[in-house]
This record gives sequence, structure tokens and C-alpha cells, in this order.
Amino acid sequence: MTIARPFGHVFKVTPKGAGAKKLHYDGTIFWTAASLMALTILGLVINALPEWRIIGESGLLPIVACWSAINIVVLFLVCMMALQASARRGEERFDLDEPVWIFAPGGALSTGRTKNISLSGAAVLVDEERAIASKVGDNVRVFIAEIGFVAATVVRQAGRLLAVHFNLPPCVERDLLIRKLFTAGLDATTVNASAFSSLGAMLMSIWSARGRLPKLQSTAEPALPSPAKLPAQSLVVPPPRHTQHLAKLAAERSIAA
Repeated sequence: MTIARPFGHVFKVTPKGAGAKKLHYDGTIFWTAASLMALTILGLVINALPEWRIIGESGLLPIVACWSAINIVVLFLVCMMALQASARRGEERFDLDEPVWIFAPGGALSTGRTKNISLSGAAVLVDEERAIASKVGDNVRVFIAEIGFVAATVVRQAGRLLAVHFNLPPCVERDLLIRKLFTAGLDATTVNASAFSSLGAMLMSIWSARGRLPKLQSTAEPALPSPAKLPAQSLVVPPPRHTQHLAKLAAERSIAA
């Protein structure tokens, strides 16, 4: 497509947030590859019948069938790559096992350990020695080491497992959580699988993805007005007077735990 028409394409970024939770697919690539795959299968069926056979030399049929099968597999993978399953989570989730404290609205305390955590929430396994003081819908405060108190809402409960959603506006706790998740060496991409098992898992996840393919809607892009040239202007951003290092603040909040 780019070779035939190198200019005039609209730049689009990868869907984020709510847009990433929808099912997308590239209709041009998908239906082109699917049509070529159908034509290849049709060619195999035609040449399998003696009265319709196009290939005169019967000795070439095994070679043609072999390359046609390879072509069908490649086109099938192209069709699968054109599909994009909906993302079930909006943020990257990291496995983390450390103590955590949950304070209910009435002041009751529940202790446990985090199972996994992300920038938007965490899964907590509550200790069996303590009763679960929070229920679904409660606005709680969660104390996390190196971060401090984080306002959260209990969104799910399954036995001793509590799932909380963080209510984090731009603040120092959010900065500390970003520092903890993305600079502390936590690994969320550990994969112990072979190439064949990875291919099988990819195909199974694509076929098991729920939802139907969206219908393509041909909407004309609105004409953008020509941007006005801004006047030259100098802007000096002074540094903050009281600069507090996140590492020192995280160490202080770990001691408080």
C-alpha cells in the first residue's frame, strides 16, 4: 500500500485506554489475504480433478501442492496478524509479593500481601488471621511500601482475594508508584515457551477472542485548517525551590511501614 501510494496517509497512534479495549482489524490486509488464500485452495481443488486440471505434468502436482500449502499457511498468519484482540487491561501488570495494609472507611484494618500490581490497581491476598474489613464498593486507603497511602476502591472480591482500583490523580504517590513499577527491576515479560507452543498459544488466543469484527465505516476525514504560525517567544521555567528526591521519599515511607 505504501509503495503504491507513499503520500497522503493519516498518521494514527496505537489505541490507548478505552480504545484499546475494542476489537480492531485491518480490512484491506485481512480480506486481500483471505481472498488469495481462497483462490489458492480453489486452484488446488481444480487441479485435483483430472477433467479440470490445468497443470499438464502430473509429476509437478506434489510440488505445486506443497508450495500451495505453505502459501496458505503464510496467508492465514497474515490474516491473524491483521486482527487485534481487545486488551483486557489498560495498564501493564507486574507480579509483586510484599506486605500491604488496607484501611476500611470505618478505620478497620486488613493486612495481606500483594499478588500483582499496576498503575491502576492491585490484587491483594488478605491474611487468614484477620477478617476482611472491606467489601466491594468501599473507598479504602491502601498503604504500600515505598509509596505511602493510596486512595482506592474495592472492585472485586473472590474469597481472600481483593482487587482494588487506585484513585490516583497526578501527585507524588503516583510518581512513587511509577518509580517502583518501572525502575525497580520488576519483570512482567518472563516467557518460558518454545516457538511452537508460542505459535499455538497465539492462534488459540486469537480464535478465543470474544466479539465480532466491527463493520467498516467509510467516514471522510474533516479538512484540517492550516496551522497559524505562532510568534517567537522565550519561556524560562524556573526549577522548584524545594526539590525532594523520590528515592529519599520512598526510603522514608518504607521505614514507616
